[in-house]
Amino acid sequence: MEDKVIGMIFVNRTKAIMVNKASPIKSVTTLKGKKVALLRRLSNLVDFNRVNEKRVIIMSLKVNGLRADDVRFVDIPVNIGSIATKATLAQTPTSDIKPKTGWKLPQEPKVETLQRGEVDAIWASGGQEVVLEQVGIVGVIYNLGQRTDLQYKACTEYPFVCATSTDFAGEYPEFVVR
Repeated sequence: MEDKVIGMIFVNRTKAIMVNKASPIKSVTTLKGKKVALLRRLSNLVDFNRVNEKRVIIMSLKVNGLRADDVRFVDIPVNIGSIATKATLAQTPTSDIKPKTGWKLPQEPKVETLQRGEVDAIWASGGQEVVLEQVGIVGVIYNLGQRTDLQYKACTEYPFVCATSTDFAGEYPEFVVR
């Protein structure tokens, strides 16, 4: 039996640079000289998430005519267990933030650092920024996820390969669409 790649799917997750709602920063170009937070996961030998976040922020800067050295990246050290997940975002009452929707948001190191004024911008993806913007905590100044060109999709989205066996493809051709 032989496996056959039949396609690739990109999972489209929102990717956004955010600032405090009351910030005078309204676009990526006004980030020049400002501090941008990056989580540094202390439990990871190699922090692939941090590397990816930084790469996407740099790409967002580049698209807007800036370079990586135009901003100052600030590491926010965290233990992996302290990072809020989508599952806890609407459930865990561990923060004093009281959103308009009645939810209580968990402590989120980047958001708290932003709220304390230690950084000027943060990066979020996968729906977190939608909740934070809806409750009035942050404003999104750039959403790289809205770009449609393949160069940015390939660098910012998670590709999944679709594969099947040649036997299955032969037996069920209606499942394999070209």
